[in-house]
Amino acid sequence: NPIGTSANPSVIADTSITSSLGNFTDTALAESTYTIANVSWTNSDGSPESTEYGSAIVCDVATPVPSLAVALSSATPNFGDSVTITATPTNLTAPITYTFSTKNNIGDYVDMVQVTNTLAYVCPFAGTFDVRVTAVDSLGASAFGVASITVGTIYAKHAITAAWKGGDAVLVSGQVDTIPDAVSNTYTASAPSSVTRPIKTVRNVNKSLGAFAAAGSSSTRRLATTLSQLGRTSITYYAVYDNNADGLTAAFNAQVLIGGNATPAANAASIFYMFLDTSTSKISAVILAGGGGVGSSIVSTNTVANGLNISLMSYNGTTLTLIHNGVTQTSAYAGSLWVPASCDIVLANTNLSSYTTGFTKPIWELGVKTSNVSDPAQLYADLLLKYGS
Repeated sequence: NPIGTSANPSVIADTSITSSLGNFTDTALAESTYTIANVSWTNSDGSPESTEYGSAIVCDVATPVPSLAVALSSATPNFGDSVTITATPTNLTAPITYTFSTKNNIGDYVDMVQVTNTLAYVCPFAGTFDVRVTAVDSLGASAFGVASITVGTIYAKHAITAAWKGGDAVLVSGQVDTIPDAVSNTYTASAPSSVTRPIKTVRNVNKSLGAFAAAGSSSTRRLATTLSQLGRTSITYYAVYDNNADGLTAAFNAQVLIGGNATPAANAASIFYMFLDTSTSKISAVILAGGGGVGSSIVSTNTVANGLNISLMSYNGTTLTLIHNGVTQTSAYAGSLWVPASCDIVLANTNLSSYTTGFTKPIWELGVKTSNVSDPAQLYADLLLKYGS
């Protein structure tokens, strides 16, 4: 009797289908046809594939993907520190050529091509930016990698109190009215009046860093600050300037780069100052003694050069140091210091009665620390790194 008739009412049950590990389950209806689906898989190149069940799955041979990891010995160095950049390649065939792209002192990327995978990078530019490396192997395959670096400022490294850069000058009628403090924007340098503004601002000097200069025809042209020399028993001044570009005619031999006394007075005197003697083309650093007159002074043995000049004076309470264009000189002085009624720091001039002229050469930067720097030679080296070609 056929199944399902009154004489034989039995029913065939549906069939359960399960994979060997139980990851796949399904149910087949009784007396139906069951079709096994194709196997879906991913090829080695990432493309989706589908193969009939029971057929062999054949993958394409994977081509190794080149990559390049870039590591830094320090991701947060100080200005002027040396950082080791290491590029580690994967799936590249030797010999490999590496191109390291790093920033120079004006923020432009420059390339260094070499066959070694490490580079010692002396940091000449402050800020956060990427270090970039490209590697190309003997078969022409290439890989690219980057690492972020944050370089501190020269001001933070040496605890500079204030600095003024010619490129930051604010002009009024073509003259320098103010220059903001590049360190903390605390001590803006300002012309005391419209007739005391430095008359020259040089643009596009030293790769667009900019510069400013005073006038040789007037003793009053200057930029004054609210930063005082009074009560200082130590000091550091530095100046970066050009002796060859767009200079003005000097009215007097002694041109003060940085000194004191914003208000002219009969007995005006700067406690510390640095000036250029145009008759000898030499830089002098001076400390005035408490009883009047010069307590200590140094005249540079080397003359001011055409082009870039860096002059730095630092006094620590016992020794005056002058570094001019890489030559270091010292003079001992442990006496008392001059105490005028007022002595605010003045840029490109001072109101000493015997030094009545502004500095007539383009100045790129003037800076001050209201104490001595622990390593004047390192500050000089960092300034050379910042402004050198």
